[in-house]
Amino acid sequence: MSGDETDRCGKHPIRGQRKFMVVRPHWRSQVVTKWLRVIDNLYLVHRFSSNGRASRGNWVRQRIDSGRIDPDRFPVAGLPENFYDEEWFRGLSQVEVDRLEVQPSVNLEHSAKVLR
Repeated sequence: MSGDETDRCGKHPIRGQRKFMVVRPHWRSQVVTKWLRVIDNLYLVHRFSSNGRASRGNWVRQRIDSGRIDPDRFPVAGLPENFYDEEWFRGLSQVEVDRLEVQPSVNLEHSAKVLR
């Protein structure tokens, strides 16, 4: 849902890991971006077993918010209303809103257990 660009330091990984600068689509809510980062972190935590060893597979990308917004990305249709940036959404015509097939908003709060 967002563009990842390898930053200039990507050619020189830190501890074998490249950094990726996140470029947020102009249509996506910042609340959703924060919600997704919690899921990324949760995945990272679950990569380790009880003995502290990492599971197999590619390592998690280190994503860093670039603060940049991509004005050219087309919005994904069929998402809950609160996934769309409010200001951007208010600027749409009724025809554009109808094409998006917007679904009812969903709860974007993580449980206390997830946040621990």
